[in-house]
Amino acid sequence: MGLRTVVLAPIGIALTLLSGTGATGAPSTGPWASRHRPLRLEPLAAGARCPVSRPHPLDHGRLGGAGPGPIHPMPSPFTASDRHPGWLASKTIWAWPVRLKTHRERVLVRGRRLDRRGPVRFQLGPAWDTTTRTTELHIDTTRTVGSFSNSRWGTTVTLLLVRAPGCYGLQLDFARHTETIVIRATPR
Repeated sequence: MGLRTVVLAPIGIALTLLSGTGATGAPSTGPWASRHRPLRLEPLAAGARCPVSRPHPLDHGRLGGAGPGPIHPMPSPFTASDRHPGWLASKTIWAWPVRLKTHRERVLVRGRRLDRRGPVRFQLGPAWDTTTRTTELHIDTTRTVGSFSNSRWGTTVTLLLVRAPGCYGLQLDFARHTETIVIRATPR
């Protein structure tokens, strides 16, 4: 079970997936429990540069996302959140190949600020007014929400919420491996 680090472009990137635990961060149960591994997101040394993950093309160039996959975030810049005063939010579309729309992949996503202390929260969309902020989120690729452009890939939309600009790590725990993605939250 190897750890892969992927870097995203200097624009604020958001990883936000499907429904998860409450804001208390209670451990996952059921099919998610096996993915609840220790966080491997180490703090940066004082003054260290944020190793932001790079984006790359997906679906023959129709989409652009990050991470080796098979599930990729497509982030937007961070902005002050009207729905969550005091938070910066990045709306993110997650995409995965067509085959995963019928062959389930479950991914647990959690995050941590790397350059100092600070919370990370997630929210599932598009029903922003009825879903709560969570400390961990679950993606189930058989639960596609909407579509993007002329792609047939599976998608869902979420928010990544942080309190302040900075360097953040996101850990994606798949059935057999773990990946990390590093983002920089810089307000637009």
